[in-house]
Amino acid sequence: MTFPIEIQFRDMAPSESIEHQVHSWAEKLSAAGHAIERGVLVLSQPHRHQQRGRRFHVRLSLAMPGRDIVVSADPGQDGAHGDAHVAIRDAFLAAMHRLGAHERERHGGRRSMS
Repeated sequence: MTFPIEIQFRDMAPSESIEHQVHSWAEKLSAAGHAIERGVLVLSQPHRHQQRGRRFHVRLSLAMPGRDIVVSADPGQDGAHGDAHVAIRDAFLAAMHRLGAHERERHGGRRSMS
């Protein structure tokens, strides 16, 4: 079952395609067997630079039993997050990496055989 995830838009209008993407990623995390109780994703577009274009910032918080995982995807200087969908993808990929590390840590460094 997919965990509930709240999506907050800051300094920008809400988007159905972004909401769909976030829920799709939440399903992937749930399908991977992670014990996530709830999540909050904050997507903001804090600065609109004339020369560098749009930049998006993503903050993803995942509440788990005994531990929260927080990932922040900043736009950086290379403009990699000029597309909100790319910024969201990067945040969820970073979260997947941290969740995997958390699972290995929980099991004493042993890898799962599944």
